[in-house]
Amino acid sequence: MIRLISGENEFMVIAEQARVIADYLASFDAFGLEKIDATETDINRLRDALAQLPFLVPKKLVVIRSPFSQKTVLETIEATLSSIPDEVDVLLVDTKADKRTRLYKLLQKDGAVTEYTALKGATLKTWVSVYTKDLGSTIASGEIDLLIDRVGSDQMALARELEKLAVDSPITKELILSRTDQQLQSSVFELLDAVFAKNQTRSLGILEELYAKKTDPAEILSLVAWQLNVFAHVLYAGTKSSQDIARAAKLHPFVVGKAMTAASRLTKQTLAMAISLTLEADLKTKTSSADAKDVLRLLLLKLISL
Repeated sequence: MIRLISGENEFMVIAEQARVIADYLASFDAFGLEKIDATETDINRLRDALAQLPFLVPKKLVVIRSPFSQKTVLETIEATLSSIPDEVDVLLVDTKADKRTRLYKLLQKDGAVTEYTALKGATLKTWVSVYTKDLGSTIASGEIDLLIDRVGSDQMALARELEKLAVDSPITKELILSRTDQQLQSSVFELLDAVFAKNQTRSLGILEELYAKKTDPAEILSLVAWQLNVFAHVLYAGTKSSQDIARAAKLHPFVVGKAMTAASRLTKQTLAMAISLTLEADLKTKTSSADAKDVLRLLLLKLISL
């Protein structure tokens, strides 16, 4: 049997790999388990692992990580598909499996592909709550929102942060603020929220905090443009719900929910001016010798004055 587990949800891919290995070891000796990293393996070793019958155990499990990163590995697996003994189970593990390849299409046709997509919205919040309980702690709904806001919606990153926070129970707002680092996207949202609230001191303070962390001004400017795009989706959505906007714009519902509050301070005319000024600043950083940090500071002051 051969099976592929893939998808953008690295946490679930790794968890499923661990489960398959644990199930195997519960029935057979570790002598029959072989792990292969496709980025480092010798093709002859790979070919032998797939073709040779298990020794001293009735069943062998071969786990191959990142097979889609190496063309020769893909070709070897594909060439041996029909000759892999029934006593050999093969688990391919790759978060970046190429769906255009012949091997992927063959496995998909046989129903041998399991893809783990990223959790979103209420599903993600439910997972955070359950995972926190599994770690021996608790977390309230509001604190879950705060954690996702600061860390992002990547399940692996959330799991790592929860594992640190769960040494205390319950996980409070104070713990989250003191023990987690705010992701750049969230910081830029906070920056623009302060800008459109016309809080100059807070706006420039957040910017200096980002500079102190050696954040690239170009990256900040890019996220300012992205956040303005989110505001545009919200402003032009009329009476649509946050869920409908998120679905249409392919955005996370939590991102849209926050944007709806911030965008309520804006008119369409003000937003259009903000987008124009941001484009102008972006062009200036790319076509002149002006200091990008100064350009970004000036942009914020202009946005505050709108």
